[in-house]
Amino acid sequence: MTATTMWAQPSKLRVPEVWSRFRSSTWSTLFVLFWSILHRNVHGAGTEIELSEYLVVSQPRDRSISYLHLSKAAAGVGTEDGTSNYELKPLVRTGLVTPTSVAIDPSSKRLFVVDQGKAQVLYYILSELDEGTLITDGHQHVCVDQIEVDGMTVSPEGDLFLSAKLLLPATEPAMQHFSIFKHPRAKIDAGAKFDPVLLWDRAFSANLAWQPGPLAIDSRDLYWGDRVVEPASLAAVVRAPRAPAHLAPPAPTEVDESNLPSGPTSGNDATYGFFADPGEKVTAKDFLSATGQSLGPDAPAPKSAPVVSAVELSSTVHTTPLPLVGVSEAMFQVANGTSGVRAVCVSSKSVFYSMGSKVYAASKARQLPNCVLTSDCTPITSEAVEPAGLVWDGDGSVYVADPQKTTDDGTGGVFRIPAGSEVPHAMELIHYVPNIQGLTYMKFEIEKKGAVATFLESFWGA
Repeated sequence: MTATTMWAQPSKLRVPEVWSRFRSSTWSTLFVLFWSILHRNVHGAGTEIELSEYLVVSQPRDRSISYLHLSKAAAGVGTEDGTSNYELKPLVRTGLVTPTSVAIDPSSKRLFVVDQGKAQVLYYILSELDEGTLITDGHQHVCVDQIEVDGMTVSPEGDLFLSAKLLLPATEPAMQHFSIFKHPRAKIDAGAKFDPVLLWDRAFSANLAWQPGPLAIDSRDLYWGDRVVEPASLAAVVRAPRAPAHLAPPAPTEVDESNLPSGPTSGNDATYGFFADPGEKVTAKDFLSATGQSLGPDAPAPKSAPVVSAVELSSTVHTTPLPLVGVSEAMFQVANGTSGVRAVCVSSKSVFYSMGSKVYAASKARQLPNCVLTSDCTPITSEAVEPAGLVWDGDGSVYVADPQKTTDDGTGGVFRIPAGSEVPHAMELIHYVPNIQGLTYMKFEIEKKGAVATFLESFWGA
């Protein structure tokens, strides 16, 4: 056998076989990979959820609201030098006089703004035009009118809490002190601009709400800081129930024929006047059906409860709230102090607050007030000058608004401190913001479905 014959014969057998195996293996692999990606995409397994985060800030002297997009790229993540590149963008530039406090209801996308110059609480509807760009609905909605507001916060359910004084008509006695009110989301949705519910005043709080200013809230409690600490109590930050005892609804009472309300009688039927004109005869059967209770299969459908009328919604003045009776004991002094509190925010485990030029943190699990002893009162940062606003991002950061701290670009800005511990930290500059006062945090969830596109681009050489 020659050398030519020896090498030629195997080549005729092996080349087609190798090519066939290669072709079969390659297309099988591609088919499995493509089907896997398609299946993951259809069923959502390949969908990535990314957060688009924003800080919204108020600038009273500029009569404006601005925002910062807290993207990883802007933060310098992944860059060679790690240099941040945040950009302060305008959100509201007209229609405001003195915007101070800001707060966001994530569920309704409402941005609440306290305008002290107008004596109003306003709101705008926010949306994300594209990643990194916030816009409003272009309409300025009045939420609460004729009110002097210091602090503001929003519950997870969308209820608005205010430390404020109602601007009452001159014919009625004016409110002498700031108190804490709640404006329920139902009233906001209905367009009712007056008569928020009084929650806490000086007497009911045993002077622990001496001059309440900044507010914060979690799923259970309301927190406030006093602008002026009452000398007898030294209570600087206080925790109290979101729904005080005086707002608790009465226990429901089962109504039957044995305990119907008493009243004038006519023959064998009592006249109750329940959902009826005064003096109208209402039988026991009518009364029970009106309360939603059945007397049998032939019982009439219950009558509808009265609804808020347009006349009530068009009220133009506040009703003088009645003083709260008694003294609540369901309060806890989170922190003591001798100077007023500038700002308050809460995380899942801690209460953050600023007094003077320092920011402090107190564990929610503490059994005694923070700062009982001087050695027990270590600030988590001493680098601030006038920390006017605090907000937690729901994760690992607390952002600080300081209108007097100097940066390379000028005076005033947003700074960051870690939220996970109560040991001292340096403040990280996020961005220079002149004339800043209030700030709040908002996030949008963005679905990323880039797996199929990335694969196809690499396969086709795009």
